[in-house]
Amino acid sequence: MKLSIEQENEIKRLQLTLLYGFESNVIHETPEQESKALDLFLEMAKQKTVTVYEKIGKPEFKQDELLSDEEVETELKRFYDLLASQKLRLDFALDDHHPRDIYRFVIGEFFDLQVPEVYTITEIDTYLYEDFVMNDTIEVKMLCVSFWDVLCMKVMEMDLDILDKDNDLAFKTFKEQYDEFVINHFKILNLNFSEEGSAVDVLIEIDFDGILEDIDVTKNFSGTSNMRLEKIDDEWETIHVDFPS
Repeated sequence: MKLSIEQENEIKRLQLTLLYGFESNVIHETPEQESKALDLFLEMAKQKTVTVYEKIGKPEFKQDELLSDEEVETELKRFYDLLASQKLRLDFALDDHHPRDIYRFVIGEFFDLQVPEVYTITEIDTYLYEDFVMNDTIEVKMLCVSFWDVLCMKVMEMDLDILDKDNDLAFKTFKEQYDEFVINHFKILNLNFSEEGSAVDVLIEIDFDGILEDIDVTKNFSGTSNMRLEKIDDEWETIHVDFPS
């Protein structure tokens, strides 16, 4: 009997853990994406490795305190170009990271990351910045971005995962009324954590269009939305989302 892709992924995860002591906690949108990532991890585990710094030719990069803000951005671009020349990429889920923080991470941590000395695959090896610097603030921001991305994707089986079931149903019903959504603007304005740090209110500014293709109608939705998240069993969960107003 042919195994499903989910079963194959589970076998790959076991191989990584049992043979190489490696565990992947990265969440992927589809089993196919996870399968490709696991194949890459398996290849990396089998191969001789070098550091990122060695892989890109041991270039000289100054400490950030010796550089102006403009020079930091110039050096980051040079670093990204060097990565691309070696089929490596540092990607970002959020767009509000300060360039100087990224630069410090690159020369202080990412340079020491072990990668395969020789690649036998043609795809670019991509690493997510947030995986290395994850904290509650970054995780909450990523969950908020993901919620609106999922809402605006026309994939009905993808769950919005709002624990307030009436609120969840209202958003799902709204989503079903339109053929397509386009986000024009999205910005997280403020995060207000509770004193104990187990709950947070996130104020978001958003502008998006709902499109009805059959009658060629586009309706705009714009305003602010408050999202309430709580940490339950050490995992952040979306409790309630206000519709933009």
